[in-house]
Amino acid sequence: MAFTVDVHHHILPDFFFRATNEGDQPVGGIALPPWSRASMLSFLDDAGIDVAITSISTPGVHTGDDTAARALARRCNELAAVVIRDRPDRFGGFACLPLPDADGALAELAYAFDDLRLDGVVLFSNAHGTYLGDPRCTAAETFRRLYWDSAASRGDPVLRMLRDVVGLDRVLFGTDYPYLRRDLAVSCREHIEASPELTDGERAAVLGATAATLIPRLASLRVIKAFGLPVVHSTVNVAAGQGPTLPELAGLLAEDKPLDRTTVNSWEDVEFLQAVRATGRRKLIICALWTEVCMAFTALDALRDGYEVYPVVDAIAGTSPEAHRAGLERVV
Repeated sequence: MAFTVDVHHHILPDFFFRATNEGDQPVGGIALPPWSRASMLSFLDDAGIDVAITSISTPGVHTGDDTAARALARRCNELAAVVIRDRPDRFGGFACLPLPDADGALAELAYAFDDLRLDGVVLFSNAHGTYLGDPRCTAAETFRRLYWDSAASRGDPVLRMLRDVVGLDRVLFGTDYPYLRRDLAVSCREHIEASPELTDGERAAVLGATAATLIPRLASLRVIKAFGLPVVHSTVNVAAGQGPTLPELAGLLAEDKPLDRTTVNSWEDVEFLQAVRATGRRKLIICALWTEVCMAFTALDALRDGYEVYPVVDAIAGTSPEAHRAGLERVV
């Protein structure tokens, strides 16, 4: 199946719902089941979706008070960051902003990108009755990008119109879960897969390829899925206090439990060697911390044992440019 990213997927924690909805009269008149991370994962699995990019829903975080809106935006964005931290292989997140408070929105945007490292920002057409064309929102408007998603509008006539008007390379896949009834949301992907309006290339672009160009960290997930690459993930003495794998990488490798070894040379670790042999592959792509040590020692021993080795030049680093170059020259 094609790599699939749901860019229209709502995160609706209780604290957001209590702050923005009246209990018996929810916005939009739709009473939703309780939100949980487990329910999101269950839906993704049922629908055949690889990654969901979460966002809050209407009415946004601003219901009249700037201070309260800033606090609610911060809480929602920090929750999104935690969801991504725990499962970056399955989730991304769009930040919410306390518009029409432009100063607060710009401050939160900086925090969401620079500190939380969220993947983008979601802007509603209006915030508490103030539309994006209002002069107070001019600074925030510069962050808009005109892409369209297929949530609630995935029919063949709509796809045909989007191809003619904006081009299908500007169309992303979305479900509007959990606002769309679960069984209908699950079928969204199936409809795109079966649509006679789309070529194979257009289908792949809509389902996930375009999203991977907009959110670069998704590109690695797409490659791993497309090529079915087995991964052997190894660390050195984390149990003894050495640093673990960087969070950005650990998330991509969430399904591959790291083998914590005591040797600098991975090839000297029994579990690592067994794991490599269990893949049945004779061509190895190696990323490492130190070019001249971690990569070179492992690569040289693998070459000696008859493997083909391909170090990823920009995914390893030496203690100096000279050491990096020398390490590569030893194995290439």
